[in-house]
Amino acid sequence: MRVKKCFIIVLMLAGALSVRAQSVLEIIKQDPTFAVTNYALYPDSAVRLMTPPPAGKKPFYLSHYGRHGSRYINKRMGYDIPYIMMCRADSLGQLTPTGHEVLRQIREIIADSELRWGDMTSYGHQQIRKIATRMTHRFPELFEGETYINARSTTVSRCILSMASTMLELIKYNPNLKIRMDASQYTMWYMNHQDKLLSWKGMAPPAKAAHEAFENKLKGNPSLMKLLFQDPDSVQKVIDERKLNYFLIKMGLFLQHTHLYKTGYLSDIFTLEDLYRLWQDDNAWWYIQFGACKLNGGHQPYIQRHLLRQLINDADSCIRLEKPGAYV
Repeated sequence: MRVKKCFIIVLMLAGALSVRAQSVLEIIKQDPTFAVTNYALYPDSAVRLMTPPPAGKKPFYLSHYGRHGSRYINKRMGYDIPYIMMCRADSLGQLTPTGHEVLRQIREIIADSELRWGDMTSYGHQQIRKIATRMTHRFPELFEGETYINARSTTVSRCILSMASTMLELIKYNPNLKIRMDASQYTMWYMNHQDKLLSWKGMAPPAKAAHEAFENKLKGNPSLMKLLFQDPDSVQKVIDERKLNYFLIKMGLFLQHTHLYKTGYLSDIFTLEDLYRLWQDDNAWWYIQFGACKLNGGHQPYIQRHLLRQLINDADSCIRLEKPGAYV
């Protein structure tokens, strides 16, 4: 059977964020949510004219490898840690009026996120649908007639739902699309490759020591302690100031992914400098763990050698998985 067109889309935990030539402090001042680094909202792509193809040429194939839509904080502890600390201070009668209001806001945030840790939010579905819409607007000829779509996702629910939202949006454009969706452990070896040794190399002892030394300079937030607690010194005995500061900021910034964002919860208790320190801390971790950092003991050459060896070992699997016409 001759296939007219083939369009492949893969949805997974991956993404990149570009930064224009201006200081991070300026960017955070304009958009405080940028401080949450890897978890910031990806901006909508501006609608613009596409570069025309060379004379006599036209698109015939499109491959998309992307990130899932917006989600809640991945683990329950991201909500519980600041909540438990605030409750301890409350039991000692140490909360200021602002502290009581912050605790009330935390309770509402937790109620909304209960049993949804890591799940995709309604805003996440909107993001994914917009991506699908842009595809059909920019490359309409690819989605006409009996176009075949092979969509794959990791087995994580937010990724599966992202894949499904994309397909639902595309089929609205053309009900005749031939769609195959798959989310299986069978493809996880390349959809979400994991390697314990590789992860350890990303934060080898020299890199870990350097990161901890850098992180220690950013610890604490005395102004926040005074804002929330009547006697910050005595409260220090029952809470961890650094953890409270870190998780409270992250909880507030993560609201950009949920319907609670418009409430402004937890948005007025942190200064620009507080947000910038969070960005420095998280950005340093991401750079050491996944960037071309010399502190991690030759991380990048190791990655190249290791992945080449993995690719050779799994060549059999690649051939078996990609039989031509297997999904037609």
